[in-house]
Amino acid sequence: MDLDDLDMLTESVMTVHKGGQPTDVTFTFAGPGHERGVAQTARIGREATQRKKLMQQAQVNGKKWVAPEENFLEENIAYVIERMIGWSGLTMGGEPWPFTPDNARKLLGDPGRVYMVTQAMDFLLDDNSFTKRSPKV
Repeated sequence: MDLDDLDMLTESVMTVHKGGQPTDVTFTFAGPGHERGVAQTARIGREATQRKKLMQQAQVNGKKWVAPEENFLEENIAYVIERMIGWSGLTMGGEPWPFTPDNARKLLGDPGRVYMVTQAMDFLLDDNSFTKRSPKV
């Protein structure tokens, strides 16, 4: 097996489903080895290190460490947007609606579209989403 065959895909496309049925909407995401994926992994690592450092400082100083309040939906939306490269199939008022981080926040931040955030998180956290398919023989 060639070593290149073991690499993850740089990008992958997810079809948005509504009510269990596929739609014409697709999201394109950066894979783990894409510059966006690498930057996200580095950011998450820095944040974990900082959180651990604060906890240790509190212990050394005999203080109770209080975790910062978290908004998981907002964190998940930010996580998805951080890896999103683009989309297709979206219009607004009959006109194509281009991908921008601000438009993505509007789309995913709508309470009626939480299912899109859930699907995107599931897709991004599944290694199979960025695994190269074996060639058919």
